[in-house]
Order: sequence, then structure tokens, then C-alpha cells
Amino acid sequence: MPERGEYGDTTQRCAYCGRAKVSWFWSVNSFTKTANYCSLECSARDNKTHHLMCALCVLPVTIVMSLGVFSALIQQIPVDPTLVILYGAVLFFQISIGYAVYVGYRPAERGQ
Repeated sequence: MPERGEYGDTTQRCAYCGRAKVSWFWSVNSFTKTANYCSLECSARDNKTHHLMCALCVLPVTIVMSLGVFSALIQQIPVDPTLVILYGAVLFFQISIGYAVYVGYRPAERGQ
């Protein structure tokens, strides 16, 4: 099995595991990194510290918004629908980044 980084950033192979089939959906193109991956697992494992930092940065915003929405619901104060939509978007982002962190840090299954 190839070691991490053996193939590097090529357009033909996954940047993490080296498989020949990559997907544009999991590719990363940013000003700091350009890489192609074959699956969510390879992308999450190669970018796990980046995903962890994103999750930790968004966590305080999620907590503050959660407290605001829940305290308004408990006190039966009308909640602005824009705030609820924004809260849903932030919560969805937090859950999706949290799942990527989970996939990146969980132990690899046998045969990988």
C-alpha cells in the first residue's frame, strides 16, 4: 500500500491513497493547496487538521446562536425567521465539518 504523499498532487491519482480514479467533487482547490481525491475519506484524512480548525472556529458561533434561539423559545419571544434560517445554515455547516473531522480521525479499516 502506498504511503501518504507518495504520489503527490497529480491529476491522475488520489493525493492521499494513490488510486487512479479521482473525483472532482472531493478535490480541494484553494490558495494554499490544490489536490484531487477519490473519496470523502481520503479528503478528510489528508485535511483533518484543517477541518478540525474550521470546526473549532465555528463552534463558538454555533453555541451562541443556539443559546439565543433556545432562550427565545423558552421565554416565548417571537424569533426572527432570518435568525432561524441563519442558525440552520451554521448548524448544518458545523455538523458537516464535524463529520469530516470524525472521518479523518477514525481508525482506518483493514485493507486500506
